[in-house]
Amino acid sequence: MLTSSLLISAAGIPAALVATGVLGALETKVRMRAVVRKMTSRGRSAGAIPMLIPIQDAQPVVECDDDSKLFAIQLLDAWSRFPRSTWYAVGARMLRTSRSEAGAVTASQLILEGVLAHHALTVDAWMVRDAADTAWFLAPQDEGAPAPAISLAARRAVTNAALALLARAWLPVEDFERLSARIEP
Repeated sequence: MLTSSLLISAAGIPAALVATGVLGALETKVRMRAVVRKMTSRGRSAGAIPMLIPIQDAQPVVECDDDSKLFAIQLLDAWSRFPRSTWYAVGARMLRTSRSEAGAVTASQLILEGVLAHHALTVDAWMVRDAADTAWFLAPQDEGAPAPAISLAARRAVTNAALALLARAWLPVEDFERLSARIEP
């Protein structure tokens, strides 16, 4: 009997493993639902663990200048007509920067992202990023694609310049100039 139970056919092993996995997954799902129900059914007690997400006051939505969004889209429209070789030249130039200059650009990018988030420009920024992707794909292909790092650096430089135009009213002058000057063809 012991030998017959040890001799499981090769076709039976995968079925047994699958069945065990499915039953285990169902049991885990049932346990998780019970835990979630238990947590949501309780009221907030004095000893409750606070959420990790800080509670923020409602901030007024600041509408950006229509001109700033228009200028950003116009910039990207112009870049959609430039051949890819122009984009690649910008990307190669971005990758040749010194370490201190690259650090300054990264700091400017972080300041830009902070300004966009602080002034509730996330939807407009999303639209500008989408337009930058569209400009990249509309740009005429005039030579073979270089290394992916060059393409990525070019796309990042053009996108950040357009975002800098979007947030120009709140972005410090040196950061605006640092981000926008990098894409001069």
